[in-house]
Amino acid sequence: MSTPSKRIVICMGSSCFARGNKHNAELIMDLVQNSPLKECVQVAGTLCQNRCKQGPNLEIDGTCHCGIDAESLPQLLEEALGTSGRGKL
Repeated sequence: MSTPSKRIVICMGSSCFARGNKHNAELIMDLVQNSPLKECVQVAGTLCQNRCKQGPNLEIDGTCHCGIDAESLPQLLEEALGTSGRGKL
């Protein structure tokens, strides 16, 4: 099995989780698990990233993205992972 080339870390701290990362995590996991992305994307959760006021937050390849909601998530994933045509959020 090859090493994933992309890594998504979802903040699961109480503030980010309550503000939308519960839903974001579900969308990301569904997209990755039901597409060819499962071979090249690793998804992990983490506790608080100390950016609570800017949340919900997630990191893609070490870059923090703040204020990610269900409306902005598809565009972010398309830009970061090239998901266009691979899955539907």
